[in-house]
This record gives sequence, C-alpha cells and structure tokens, in this order.
Amino acid sequence: MPSCLPGRLLICGPMLSAQGIGGLQAVFTDLAKGLAARGWDVDVLPLPLAADWRGAANWRSTLAGTIRRYLPDDWRLFGRVLMHDVGRLREQSDLLHDIERRIAAGGYSAIVACVDNAPVGLASLVTRVAPRHVLVSLCALTSELRRRTAIAVARRIARGVSRALHPDLLRPVDPASVQSAVFASRSWRAAGVAAGLDPRAAREIYFGVPVPARLPPARPVQSPLRLLWAARLGPEKGLHLFLPAVALVSRVRPVHLTVVDAGGPDAYRRTILDDVGRLQLNDVVSFRPAVSRDALPGLFEAHDVFLFYSIFAEPVAQMLLSAMAAGAVVVAPAPRAPAIIRPGETAICFQDERPSTIADAILQAARDEAARHRVRTRAFTLVGADHSLDRTLAEYDRLLTPLAGEWRQVRA
Repeated sequence: MPSCLPGRLLICGPMLSAQGIGGLQAVFTDLAKGLAARGWDVDVLPLPLAADWRGAANWRSTLAGTIRRYLPDDWRLFGRVLMHDVGRLREQSDLLHDIERRIAAGGYSAIVACVDNAPVGLASLVTRVAPRHVLVSLCALTSELRRRTAIAVARRIARGVSRALHPDLLRPVDPASVQSAVFASRSWRAAGVAAGLDPRAAREIYFGVPVPARLPPARPVQSPLRLLWAARLGPEKGLHLFLPAVALVSRVRPVHLTVVDAGGPDAYRRTILDDVGRLQLNDVVSFRPAVSRDALPGLFEAHDVFLFYSIFAEPVAQMLLSAMAAGAVVVAPAPRAPAIIRPGETAICFQDERPSTIADAILQAARDEAARHRVRTRAFTLVGADHSLDRTLAEYDRLLTPLAGEWRQVRA
C-alpha cells in the first residue's frame, strides 16, 4: 500500500549495472524502485563501488596489496592516503561536491545515503546539510566511529597532498549529529551503538529479497553431486576453504562444483586456479561468469547444494537469502550470532574450517534427505516471514514517512 505521506526522496547508493549483479547494488535498486511504487518521488544518485576508485594498476596499488596484510588498520589507512594520487582524492572530492549540490537544489523530504563503499566524509556531509537523513550501513559507519582519530590524521595528510578538497572528505562523522542510522543486521547495529552511536538513532532493517509464494519443489540429488559457489572472488568469500573439501568429497562420490565468478582481485583468482590444479580438480571445477538476478532461481535449481561463506558474525548476504528463497540446501560455517543461518535448522553447518569437517557437511547435505527437507523448508519460511523485500520496503516506508511530515511542517 502506498505511503499516506509520500515525499521527495534522494537515495545515494550503489545501483545495478547493465549486468544486473551485485549485493549492495541490488539492495539500493530494489529500495529505489520499491519506494517509488509506494508513492515516493524518488531520485537516485549512483555511487561507485570501492573497486571503481582503484583505477589502473600501478605501483601504488601493487605496494598497497603487498603491505595490506602486514600493517595495522590505522597505518593502512595512512598508507592508502599517502599512496593515493591527487587525481583519486579529487574524484572523491568532486563526488561529495556533486552530492552537496544535488541536496541543496533538490528540495528533498529526506536523504538516504549508503556509507559503505562511499568516500569517508559522506556521513559528515549528509548530517551537516540534511537534517532529515537516514544513513545506511553494513559496518562502515561503525568503523568510522571507532577510528575517528585515525581518520582525522588521515585528513590532515590528505590536505598536505592537495588543499583543493571538499571540506568533508575524510572528516569523521560526529555521532551526535546522526539523526537516523539503519544497519543491515542486529549485530551490526549493536556494534554501531558500542562505537558511540545514540541507541535512539540506530535501528536494524534487514535487506530482503523477493520470495515466491510457495517453496519450489525439491529435486532428487544427482550424480555427480552438483555443488554451487557464487560470489565475488575474494578471500572473504571462502572459496579457497571449500576446494580442499571438494577434493575429499570427490574421493567418495562423483562431484562437480560450479564457480560463479562475480569479479575480484586477480591475485586471489590466481591462487584459486593454482589450488584447482594442485588438488587435481580441473575436471571437477568449472567457472562461469556472474548471471543476472532473474537467472538466479534457475541456477539454484540446477544444483544440489549451495556453498556459502562469510567473515561476519551474522551473515545477511543477498546471495544467501536468494538461495534460501529458491529452496536451495545451504552448507555454511556455523555463525557466531545465529539469525538467518541456524545450524541444523536453516543450513547444514560446519564448526571449523578443516577440509574434513567441511567435506562431512557437504556429504550430509547430499545424503541426509530428512536434513535436506528440514533446512530448505525452514529457511524458506524464515526468509518469507522476516527477510522478504516487501517487509524491507514497508519498514523503510514507516521510517521515512515521519520525515516527510517534518519537511512539510518546515515548509508551511
């Protein structure tokens, strides 16, 4: 149902490209379209993802990749600023200028801004110029709050590199200025509050996905066993942990792993290809490019088990939710904060990262029909009840509607 008090809304965040892939891009594209369907006059200002800021490979990026794993976070921050060329700093500065001009000229009821993957300083800018704002974050806002001192030092370094920068670039946000912040999970909200955010300004709204009316029918497990891994090809997604387990599974039964590669660092891709050769998996593992969102249900249906990994305490990935909504049987690490992944209830989990432990979970997912039925049924029910796109849109609508009312009162 459309909002009773629709208003004019600017959404600053990553948006889907022509390829139609990506987690945060999908989230903010859905949010913009869904709120427009509820009566909001929505403008979007697409923000580039962090990868788009890298530019061409050069000595700076090579050196950054070499030292990334060895330096403490704050020193890494200083190093990134020192190694960034003036052109990149100015690109980020220009983006903040564009956002500020857009907000000033737009007459918006409210601003929704995604802090993750944006230049540090976006939160400071939005809270300074837009009293009716909603900052949306996974963990970037918390990191900014925790590292305010280091970011302030990095800002002074940047000013030494170029003084012609937007005044908010690398300016840490004042937590007292944050009117409303939305985190994508309960655990991320708790971390933000612990980092200094006013609990009254923080809430969690999970990023939902479209959910079909009925659980898709189960399919018999095939031979070879069909495994699927689909994500950005980076170490945080855990493919390097699954490959040795797949090698063990292949000793027990025929198996095939499809890797859907949504991009990532070349160095990690080379490591994965080396692992495939070293483990003698060339005939077991196949790679394919990322698919559109519309093709995801068919992709899950064509496989027996979906392999998922996350570094976060409470995983909330769009791919995970989409898999559960499609009726996939998920194998994943046991989370530190069970919410969506519930061991034995919504996923078959492994307790540690030894290849034998992961292989046992995969084999259980293939053999145990009762467990397969239980996890796919309960996962589908959970996603439909608590993590659907309709619920996400309704919660954002309820959050934004009072801001539109305040805007009308100011204008009256």
